[in-house]
Amino acid sequence: MNQPAVVELMKLSLTAFGFWGLAFWLYRDYRIDSTRQKLFTVRGELFDYALDAGLAFDHPAYALLRLRMNRLIRFGHRFTSVGLVAFWASRSFIGGEPIDELSDDWEAAVATVESSEVRDRLREFSARATHIMVQRLVYGSWVLLVGLAIFAIGLALKGAATNALDRFSQTILGGTFLEAELAKARGGARLAL
Repeated sequence: MNQPAVVELMKLSLTAFGFWGLAFWLYRDYRIDSTRQKLFTVRGELFDYALDAGLAFDHPAYALLRLRMNRLIRFGHRFTSVGLVAFWASRSFIGGEPIDELSDDWEAAVATVESSEVRDRLREFSARATHIMVQRLVYGSWVLLVGLAIFAIGLALKGAATNALDRFSQTILGGTFLEAELAKARGGARLAL
């Protein structure tokens, strides 16, 4: 191998290593910080809403939701696709009912809120926090992102095939072709049904 080719190979290797560092080190840190900032924003809006709506800060629904958001802010970086797959695999081997006591406690606490508007808004804040974490999970895993894209393409193709099959069956059975064939059959010979 001549010297200019070796130099170009070294440049290419350094560039690839730099992109690898950006993708798996700096971008990872950015995603964690971005997720935390979004959760801080939702938690701040929850605080402002509770203050404006007159919901006591020691109300169990507010306290549990705030506790959940604080845990997501503190431990959200540990929420990964590998951990999710390991959790699902362990649950399938262990079996039994899902462990969701915190969610059950929170729903029971939300039910004690008098105003249906406040209950709906608290559920909305919870859904927003969950959505942020799901985004972090999906966008943080190339495998999950590719799998989701394949799943979406499969659904689109299945929908297109179903629509084509529906249109075909409507054309055949819905009248146009079947009616024409029946008319031909009636003209030449009696159709035995």
